[in-house]
Amino acid sequence: MKKKISLYIGIMLLICLVISPLIHELSHILTFEIFGNYYFADISLFPVYGSLRILSPTSIMECLILLFEGVAISLALGFLFIYLGRKKENHLASMSGIGFLLNPSLSMFIKNDTSTLFSFIGLSNLSILIGTFILGVCLFEFNYVIRILTDSQDAEAI
Repeated sequence: MKKKISLYIGIMLLICLVISPLIHELSHILTFEIFGNYYFADISLFPVYGSLRILSPTSIMECLILLFEGVAISLALGFLFIYLGRKKENHLASMSGIGFLLNPSLSMFIKNDTSTLFSFIGLSNLSILIGTFILGVCLFEFNYVIRILTDSQDAEAI
């Protein structure tokens, strides 16, 4: 059972550190393509990090969407996987959801897309509050999954 828990934690970290940031950056690129904007993308795979520069004029609404959709995709996938994990009692899905949520929640404590978005409306510190809330959800779900897995291990031992 300890191997299973270690595997789940490894998958969660892989999603948090590689898959979620990659999907985040690719969603920015897809949005640029949908809007028909010219851009320059610089994406590094280890560690996954992206820098995108807009090379054509954009409206304020397009700029706000470009800032928000990367984080929104990660959050939506995270909450979806946690929901499915709880509904289907699939702990791997729950741990994957935690991985998708951890990346944007931790990045909200530094200057990122979300803090820039909130600075447009004068609430730049709101990203720290939202990040803290999402991090709390991650910790709550992580505790729940680990407790279920260890309880099932104890039941098998008896």
